[in-house]
Amino acid sequence: MLSQEGNLAQNSLLSGIEALGKLNYDKTGTFYAAFFQLSIGLERLMKIAVIIDHKSKNDLRNPPGSQIRSLRHDLVAAYNVCKQLALDRNKNMGQWYEPGTAEHDVLVQLAQFAKGARYYNLDSFAERQDFQDPVVHWASVHQRIANQYINGLRQKRINDLAIAHCDKWKMFGFERSITGEYRTQVDCTFMHELFRQANKYCVWTIFLLLKPFYFLLEDLCNEIRKVEDSKGIDVYTVPDMHEFFPFMLCDMTTATRRQKWVGIY
Repeated sequence: MLSQEGNLAQNSLLSGIEALGKLNYDKTGTFYAAFFQLSIGLERLMKIAVIIDHKSKNDLRNPPGSQIRSLRHDLVAAYNVCKQLALDRNKNMGQWYEPGTAEHDVLVQLAQFAKGARYYNLDSFAERQDFQDPVVHWASVHQRIANQYINGLRQKRINDLAIAHCDKWKMFGFERSITGEYRTQVDCTFMHELFRQANKYCVWTIFLLLKPFYFLLEDLCNEIRKVEDSKGIDVYTVPDMHEFFPFMLCDMTTATRRQKWVGIY
């Protein structure tokens, strides 16, 4: 069963990463595709870690269903549990992110989506809405990532191109922006191009968020092997789960240049 979970988490994460690199504010469905896959993949990845940790500490017994259900779809809570598992094993805590970082902002965005923002469009027909529009919410995260990786000179070049484009096509009016307010068409053109160029850095931010899980799973599976050896068990009771996620170790150049992720592992 853990093998199936590993395959599911792997495919969901890779699908989400690929979709994240193709975000298009003119096609909001691209956001839902990315957020669905990434939130599902992250949730299953973290629950795999919790399951293996329990088995390593409890004579290879499975955890009670209530332990897994208690995490529900709260990705932030699950992340904090996994971070504590890493801390207990003296792992490099610099790879785990605190509130206030761009990586943690991405985690919060996905957590909100998993807990209910995914129903935002349907909920808009109801009297009550508990979550912000996930695309509008993401725009602020996207802006932060863009500012972190695209310096002022590059942004000026993008703005110059936006001005030239609007001059050419006589786009001197106003339109509704990504975040819902009316802005000049030059501003909107600039933001669309800035965010398009920042998509690859959103992908890299996901990789930074995922990377410590590879080493956590590796340690957890090594602990399982020790328990198996102590009990004289020759057949693996738990697969080497980290081997489902070798992509987590890719460098920034690979993460920001590769466009096709599904099916490469």
